[in-house]
Amino acid sequence: MSLLTIADLRHAHGTNVVLDGANLTMQVGERIGLVGRNGCGKSTLLRILVGLVSPDRGTVEINGDRLSSDNVRTMRQRMGYVIQDGGLFPHLTARQNVTIMARHLGWPPERIRDRVATLAGLTQFPRDGLERYPVQLSGGQMQRVSLMRALMLDPDVLLLDEPSASLSPKMVDMIFDRIKVINAEGTGVLLVEQNAREALSACDRGYVLAMGQNRLLPDTPTFSYPLASPQVEGLVGRAVQTSVADNPLGTGAEGDVRIGKIFPLIALEGGTNPLHVGFGVQVTGRFSLHDSRSSLLSSDWWVGLNLTKRWAKWDATIQLFHESSHLGDELAEGAGITRLDWTREVAAIWVGRRLGAFHLTGSASRVLQREPHLPPLAAALGLDWFGPSFGLGAIPVQLIAGIFGDAAEQTRWHVSVMGRLGLVLGGADGRRSLSISLIGYDGVSLQRQFYDQFTRYLGGELRIDL
Repeated sequence: MSLLTIADLRHAHGTNVVLDGANLTMQVGERIGLVGRNGCGKSTLLRILVGLVSPDRGTVEINGDRLSSDNVRTMRQRMGYVIQDGGLFPHLTARQNVTIMARHLGWPPERIRDRVATLAGLTQFPRDGLERYPVQLSGGQMQRVSLMRALMLDPDVLLLDEPSASLSPKMVDMIFDRIKVINAEGTGVLLVEQNAREALSACDRGYVLAMGQNRLLPDTPTFSYPLASPQVEGLVGRAVQTSVADNPLGTGAEGDVRIGKIFPLIALEGGTNPLHVGFGVQVTGRFSLHDSRSSLLSSDWWVGLNLTKRWAKWDATIQLFHESSHLGDELAEGAGITRLDWTREVAAIWVGRRLGAFHLTGSASRVLQREPHLPPLAAALGLDWFGPSFGLGAIPVQLIAGIFGDAAEQTRWHVSVMGRLGLVLGGADGRRSLSISLIGYDGVSLQRQFYDQFTRYLGGELRIDL
């Protein structure tokens, strides 16, 4: 029989779903860590376990006994709960804080005294500190008093809500060392932390707790273009040197600025990876850096809807989008180019497969409405590599690489290839990332005005996650 069983828990604060289908099983003597960013439901889960919050759905069992409103008081005595920042009563001494429940339950003084002595030894708490008030204790001492209070009734399960918060690295190591000693005495431990490294260092098993989904603007992974695709996410600046020109200005230095984002709009089902509708937009400006006759070569914009679903190793997206391209006024007038009115609506299907550190993505598309009237079919294939990570001081860094190829019926299926090799800085624990990459391209012009021309370039890219 399992020590602790959590089955299909769901809980929402109004329309904000924080837990949706949470399941967990703990065996006797196990230490389990839950990690996740702010708002993902870590603390809410612990409050449900001790009966402070009632779930909308699901069950909690300890040694086969189901938690309910009828037995919540007695079930709480089988669980020790250390809340964030300890939660000590400031008007009580350390000893009084530790023994408050035992005294409430009418334990005899000698039993209380013996239990406190045992816990002080277990947590390495100084005996003379028991008569001090919380304000007279260090952060590490207050956390150990909270541990002793949670262990006073000799619970089956110890619940710890971010016990390392506001502690120095030395104190964190000491607290986690004491947790392992407590666990060795037979008490199951369920620990929640934001820092995955700290949680996993103290536990036998670790899980990432993902936020439950709102139906409107769900917090879920959505469709992403391959790393080397001309379509981007984030704020992107590129500077390149062309060796084959696709416009009358000839070869030279060029740059472009792109800003794009795809985000989930509506979830059509529950769960952490629901079928959902996403919305995306991208705006691009391309500039000449070598010819004074024209600064803006072209401006393009793209807007679309995606229907996306992710599975364990697969993902699929149906995409419907509109794109439009406009030639820069100075280039059109200075070079005497007849403007091409490029606007069209496109339907596409993307399928991706994760293969360890690699992600393979393929697509097929058809133009539904178009101006000019060109053949409608196209296809693409991308391969991404997410390499090893290392630390640059406190900043996580990851190597990435990608190659992307596409071909269209309108250019007689000529294959265009783009490559990207770079570093991603940051991005851990929900933080924004910055990437620096080398890029190269050989193929059909990306400037729609010159769709039947060819270009080749090498350059650099700076990308900021939005």
